[in-house]
Amino acid sequence: MENTILEMQFAIDTFYFLMMGALVMWMAAGFSMLEAGMVRSKNTAEILTKNIGLFAIACTMYMVYGYELMYGGGVMLDGISGAGDKYSSAADFFFQVVFVATAMSIVSGAVAERMKLFAFFAFAIVFTGIIYPMEGAWTWNGEAVFGLFVLGDLGFSDFAGSGIVHMAGAAAALAGVMVLGARKGKYNKDGTSNAIPGANMPLATLGTFILWMGWFGFNGGSVLAMASKESANAVAMVFLNTNAAAAGGVIAALILVKLLWGKADLTMALNGALAGLVAITAGPDTPTALEATLIGAVGGVLVVFSISMLDKVFKIDDPVGAISVHGVVGLWGLLAVPLTNSGVSFSGQLIGAATIFVWVFGTSLVLWLVLKAIMGIRVSEEEEAENPFADGEEEEATEEELDLEAILRELEDDADDSEVDENYNEGEVGDGLSSDEAETADEAELAENDVSSDIGDADNKVADAAADSSEVGQGSEEPASADAPAAGHENDEDEEVDDLVEVNGVTYSKVQEEDDYDVEEDIDLEEILKALSEGDDEEEDAEAQAEAVSKLTSDLDEHRKVVKYLRGKLNEVNLLNAKLLFTNKLFRAHGLTNEQKLKVVETFDRAANLREVKLVFATLAESFGSKTANASMPKPIKENKGTASKAVASTKPKSTPKVIEEGFDMKSRFQKLANIL
Repeated sequence: MENTILEMQFAIDTFYFLMMGALVMWMAAGFSMLEAGMVRSKNTAEILTKNIGLFAIACTMYMVYGYELMYGGGVMLDGISGAGDKYSSAADFFFQVVFVATAMSIVSGAVAERMKLFAFFAFAIVFTGIIYPMEGAWTWNGEAVFGLFVLGDLGFSDFAGSGIVHMAGAAAALAGVMVLGARKGKYNKDGTSNAIPGANMPLATLGTFILWMGWFGFNGGSVLAMASKESANAVAMVFLNTNAAAAGGVIAALILVKLLWGKADLTMALNGALAGLVAITAGPDTPTALEATLIGAVGGVLVVFSISMLDKVFKIDDPVGAISVHGVVGLWGLLAVPLTNSGVSFSGQLIGAATIFVWVFGTSLVLWLVLKAIMGIRVSEEEEAENPFADGEEEEATEEELDLEAILRELEDDADDSEVDENYNEGEVGDGLSSDEAETADEAELAENDVSSDIGDADNKVADAAADSSEVGQGSEEPASADAPAAGHENDEDEEVDDLVEVNGVTYSKVQEEDDYDVEEDIDLEEILKALSEGDDEEEDAEAQAEAVSKLTSDLDEHRKVVKYLRGKLNEVNLLNAKLLFTNKLFRAHGLTNEQKLKVVETFDRAANLREVKLVFATLAESFGSKTANASMPKPIKENKGTASKAVASTKPKSTPKVIEEGFDMKSRFQKLANIL
């Protein structure tokens, strides 16, 4: 009977061990989701690959040699028989190996977005196979630290791993971040920090809840038993305190950020929950529920200050706050144990914390440096960069672009509406280019833009320009958009076209000439500033004068960038408005079918500059005009397919075809202006 009871206890404890291990394994999913949500979207795949890769490496290396170093299970687990005194030794291995993976997951988040994948895997091999098992043997297995002293004899206690797991992972992460450096754009030249928000906060929140749930296995499984009344009650108390500490961390973090910043912050709330969990992990079995809540609340407060200090003061770039959550709060968790457990001393906790940190940080630092020298640990700037801003100017540039867009919209709203002259003279083309003159144009140029060419297969040469300026004039049903005057001046259409001129292959307008004039003025201003900086040193303080010149020079450079950007935008708008003008001239002068209008739109869309626009217009005007003189219908559009002539009617479905793949917004505008949508 007694044997039966013992066997039943053995089975229950083994089963409980396995289930708690499975819960801790579920924490790997939590770390993956949390880290993926806290980084930029372009790095999501890399983060997820690291997390699943490190878990596989941890399981393998701990099996090969790590468990032997920590508990004496033999190389390749050849010392595990499967049976133990209270529970299966195989179950013990499974429960311990997920703790190893947890420690390595902490490192993953801290070095995110700039570390080479296989350099990280190389570190994981050594960390999970040697570094972690060594300090685990000194703490949980009671071995002497290099034969000098035993931490347990000094009054050290860490119930589930605030120091052994979490602070150890943070120490390795800190060493890696110091060697690796910050992300590009994180810190400006003056030392100020730029926020790089996570791409998916719902995913990060989901990861936090997964970790919260998995922590019940982390702490509850560390009771190591479930088959007796005493052990079952202990497990229940551990569960209660774990949950209370997490809740206390969230509340404290939210209140603090509200007081400091005037509003709640989701990121800090998530880190507050994790901080509460880390803080209680060292001793969840002895506090009352209130004491556990307070321990977690202190952790939530500490993590807010720690993240801010490491970022702004020490310039340590930790994308997920892992060093603060697991390192700083992990130390607090160790120091909180003597507050509720009289059998533990502060000195023992401090010595144990110092031992863990010095060993893990020192060996990790050496390993990172070796890996850096052998294979490099940081990705190239091209792989890391999300955009061309690498010196912290990304946000300023974005704001500048937004301001310029607002300027363009204001110009659009202030422009006077103009209409195309309905009394179109078929003998004139644009700025005086007649049909007869068009016939004498270069045949090669005409062949490129002739309506009889295979326009459906041509590349869209101005798609990018059209996409950037697609919002200008959108939705106007008048013959010319509100932006049409930008192509010239007054309301004379021929003069508008004359103002669009080409010099050395570049299309300019009067507005552009004014921009050039502004640039010249800027250059003169720079010379004046230079002269001022060189003169009258006796009247002004040299240091103050240099500072003023530097500021004015910086302002000058900024204005030049604005002028350059605006000139490019206006050039795009001028070309687009010229296309709109000529298109509507054709539509007003000739009765075209919808299918012919679509082909006309496509042909104009292919024009890359004003000269090509004029050639296209001349060709189309002559083609449609000559046919109109002989028949009521316009001249059929030819296709250069080796046949003499084909009907305009298409063999494609009657639904409106997609004329161009890129710059589709411009095509839609053309269609709307032609009233063929």
